[in-house]
Amino acid sequence: MANPLLQLRFYKDETLNSKNADKLNELYNLFKDDNTKWISRQECLNLKSGENCIFVFCKFEGAAFEHVKNLNSRIVSAACMLHTFNKKKKLPRSIIPIYSSSMLDLNICCSNMEKKLREEIYSKVEMMRGKISKIFTENVTHLVTTEVGSAKYHAAGSMKLPIMLADWVIEVWNEAETEDVHATDAKFLKYKCPIFHKLIICASGFNEETKNKIRSIVDSEGGTYRGDLVCGTTTHLVLNEPKGTKYDHAKLWKINVVKSEWIYESIKAGYCLPEKDFILVSENQTSTPSESRILPSKTKKIPDIDLSVINHLNNTNANSTKFVNETENRTGLNQSTSMLLNNTAASTKNCTKPMSNYSDLVKELSSIGKIKLTLLDGIGIFCEITDPVVSEKIKKICNLGGAIRFDEYNSDVTHVIVNQVNEQKCKSYIELNPEINIVTIDWLIDSCKQNQLEDCKMYCVYKNALNSVKTPKKR
Repeated sequence: MANPLLQLRFYKDETLNSKNADKLNELYNLFKDDNTKWISRQECLNLKSGENCIFVFCKFEGAAFEHVKNLNSRIVSAACMLHTFNKKKKLPRSIIPIYSSSMLDLNICCSNMEKKLREEIYSKVEMMRGKISKIFTENVTHLVTTEVGSAKYHAAGSMKLPIMLADWVIEVWNEAETEDVHATDAKFLKYKCPIFHKLIICASGFNEETKNKIRSIVDSEGGTYRGDLVCGTTTHLVLNEPKGTKYDHAKLWKINVVKSEWIYESIKAGYCLPEKDFILVSENQTSTPSESRILPSKTKKIPDIDLSVINHLNNTNANSTKFVNETENRTGLNQSTSMLLNNTAASTKNCTKPMSNYSDLVKELSSIGKIKLTLLDGIGIFCEITDPVVSEKIKKICNLGGAIRFDEYNSDVTHVIVNQVNEQKCKSYIELNPEINIVTIDWLIDSCKQNQLEDCKMYCVYKNALNSVKTPKKR
């Protein structure tokens, strides 16, 4: 060694597997001289000073490492020692432990990240000889994030800076343990943040072909396309006109409502553009959805989205949260409702088509494959199903078909799906909405099979009464 006072101390890590232990022994023998020695865990913990020493650790973790680090001693990884020796370069001088040079010349800023993860990312970056910027400046070379849409994210996107996922830093760290890599190597490009990362996007009012194109774009860029609109889960509703049932509920639930151009222009830009430039606002926007019966919106054809800007198109179901009905509750039954209840036999025997048995229901629901994305568009569905297996399958169908699914019954529900009849509950449904369709699961199954909505009269558990009572006018 050039400096006779400089001592090399190789940490004898008893937790290493035989392969890594052999590599460490080889490295030790490569540098072995009078100033090179092994040091045990207990000897590390007993140190009062690490002056004039370079400590070599295979793993940057554990009590011994933390103690030596807190002494502000020079620490390098075994891999860094080997790569530096092979390149005939000098070891970098730093009070920050040097794990590798994998982020040399990079300046990293983090966004939308929990404190614990952010601290881990910053620590790893510095130990790989990168720089960190807690404030976004012009010196930043890469933004690391877990979500899209922050101010830092949009600034980085507008500056054409690489926007990476947190896994990028972690994977570079893991690779650097055995390989001489740099974070900008091509193999790490797969950790670039997808344009719609973690977004839950619903589209409504488009034809089948356009919806499939939107689904392909969203899925290929890290988002999740859902046909149903779910409060607390859906992040964006894509429309071309500010109207319809889903539009009303999206505004109530504070879901971003954007034009279809938002998707196309984001793909062209290479990052998720701010929604403010693509927001749809109705001139006659109301604060709450109408209490009138929800009808499926008509499909409107829009110009095709150009998919040529995408290199690759690859072909969850979260629980919806409660819908808060802000309309005034009505008390008492109106005349039509009273007649309906008095003339109703609360039994599925009233159905033209009897309800299938349980095993057949599960089999039928499981066999449902591809359905039209617009099949249930605008339909408000509430499931009165106690069986979790059947309930989950119905939720998936609602997602595929574009329904609005509710976890609580309210006046905007158009169809209640049941597998058994509870007269008291049915009375409460009809009291709130005399036009409600209380149907068996077979209605949903047969509609999916035919790829069109079946006539509810064949499946309605109150069919006989409905035939004898004039349907109340829509409110």
